[in-house]
Amino acid sequence: MLATQLTQSSLYRSVAYAGAKDGWYSSTGGTLQAGLRGGYRFGRVELSAGAGLLASEGLNPIVPPFYGTLGSAYAF
Repeated sequence: MLATQLTQSSLYRSVAYAGAKDGWYSSTGGTLQAGLRGGYRFGRVELSAGAGLLASEGLNPIVPPFYGTLGSAYAF
């Protein structure tokens, strides 16, 4: 997303932040991922795995600075 248009409610201003402003805001942030993914199929069963590093848009490490995924699928 390149920009977001926000309109604050009066309830938000009275409860959370009285100085909240309406308007367009640039990108609020993002996450970069770099890693490897792969998988293999054994007949009807498919297994997959992935691992890598995470960083914010400014290339600052996120805690934890890594990710891992395991997956499986069964075709019938």
